[in-house]
Amino acid sequence: MSRVLSTGMGLDVTWKAYEGLGHWYRVEDEIQDILDFLRDRVELLVKPESSLSAGQDDIA
Repeated sequence: MSRVLSTGMGLDVTWKAYEGLGHWYRVEDEIQDILDFLRDRVELLVKPESSLSAGQDDIA
């Protein structure tokens, strides 16, 4: 339903399924996908992944 509404409004929709998670999540994988999305589409300066594991801010 959200895809139909979003594409009807001209939005770029990407479906991402995480295998074996059911109704749960894997934060690390999902956060990386969000950062990749921002790098590709929003053009924000995002620090390398090494700074994420150190617990630093992820957006410059």
